[in-house]
Amino acid sequence: MGRGTKRKRNNDDSLQPKQVTEGLVTIELSSSHRNTSIEGFYNPNMRFNRHFSVLLLQVMVKPNMKILDAFGSTGMLAFRWAKEVRNIQPEYITLNDIDKNVTQIAQQNMKDLNLSVEGL
Repeated sequence: MGRGTKRKRNNDDSLQPKQVTEGLVTIELSSSHRNTSIEGFYNPNMRFNRHFSVLLLQVMVKPNMKILDAFGSTGMLAFRWAKEVRNIQPEYITLNDIDKNVTQIAQQNMKDLNLSVEGL
């Protein structure tokens, strides 16, 4: 597991969903829903690109600028934008993914982070 990735154990010593932390955001990568395990996509090799996009938006963001994370999966990138980019309102961020199962993970992560972005 890469830096920032960890697994937690609960009382019965079974593995709970994997968590990842980047910047100011910690998200779950999987979820149990109706007795089904759902695994979201997270590519740790893209960490630098996510850091870079946050830095780039901090410099380039303009009032009422809209931003799209079209392959949102678990929501890491969109949630980092919402938490880390100054002068951008979360309602101008849209998160989407073709896989409706992983959007359930993103919705839970959004709730856990106390955020509200469009598209879910």
